[in-house]
Amino acid sequence: MPLMFRTAVPLSGQIVGGTSNYFCWVNCYSPAVFTSSQSMTMQAGQTTSGAGDLSCDYMSNSLSGISIIAYTIFDVNTPADSSVFYIKFTYADGVDEIPQNSITDAYPNPTSGNTTIGYNLNPKSHASIALYNLIGTRVRNYELAKSSGSLVINTNNLNPGAYFYSFIIDGRVIKTSKLIVTR
Repeated sequence: MPLMFRTAVPLSGQIVGGTSNYFCWVNCYSPAVFTSSQSMTMQAGQTTSGAGDLSCDYMSNSLSGISIIAYTIFDVNTPADSSVFYIKFTYADGVDEIPQNSITDAYPNPTSGNTTIGYNLNPKSHASIALYNLIGTRVRNYELAKSSGSLVINTNNLNPGAYFYSFIIDGRVIKTSKLIVTR
């Protein structure tokens, strides 16, 4: 299905005045553009790489505060068939803010091929994601070398069933979640 991307006027009262944002979806658009002019055809379960990657950027113009912006990916032929997600942008001018360690849920889950887990780390942290089978045996370990990004886990060589993945920071388990592998 051909998909397009749209950034919405932020939720009422949830944007710092004087800031701007832009997005890249096939092409990069200026802050004055709210809907992509090009679509990209994707099949269910397909992931992008390269030109089809989505990126969103926020310019604070040195203004402190929090802005929450809505983004939508929608089917060109059926615009009501859409997914909306919100990104919270935080900027504190003059404050040495230490980023919090965070991890997203694996997507897609259940998976029959690849699943992706996003993460954001304090640059001074040592982090990894460990994958365990149901009896607690570690079947894979992934070191997270960058302070933010996403980890793509190929599940093709795993037996179908339930697994758990743990987000480990400086030797401590911060979060554990379930991952289902299907065929």
